[in-house]
Amino acid sequence: MENNQPIAFTPKSYIRTITIIHLALIMGLILFSGVSYSIIETNFLSFDFGSDVFVMLVPSLAVGGAFASNFIYNKKIGELTSLESLKDKVMGYQTACIIRYALLEGPALLGIVTYMQTGNLFFLIIAGALIVYFITLRPTKEKIEMDLNFSFEQKTAFNQINEVIK
Repeated sequence: MENNQPIAFTPKSYIRTITIIHLALIMGLILFSGVSYSIIETNFLSFDFGSDVFVMLVPSLAVGGAFASNFIYNKKIGELTSLESLKDKVMGYQTACIIRYALLEGPALLGIVTYMQTGNLFFLIIAGALIVYFITLRPTKEKIEMDLNFSFEQKTAFNQINEVIK
């Protein structure tokens, strides 16, 4: 017998979903980094800016991605704070987080791939720094409440962890 009932959208399920998305993206980067490091036989560390265009490109994209992720995230969050619907707020928050994560994951993946092609540990270090920053962005109930600037009613509804979000 099939169960076609929709899954209840509760604060608990929402926090679990966004946490799983965050963790899956981080684990993918960490595993890819580890596998890349283990298969590359010749490792070296070089900051020679003249011979490799990627020595300037990867750090520039990493810094640009970090700034862009924060800028777009803050802009999206600013748009969400005025919404009356708790469900709209938290769904918008999830979208803002995914965009933020993508803007960090792209440069990290580029760093890992460039390391695989060159063997230069500099690129893996850049990816590692992005991964560490990415880890600090772990979504928590408190961060969500603080970022979305919930009204008293919204905060009360969000604190009822097993109640359906409306």
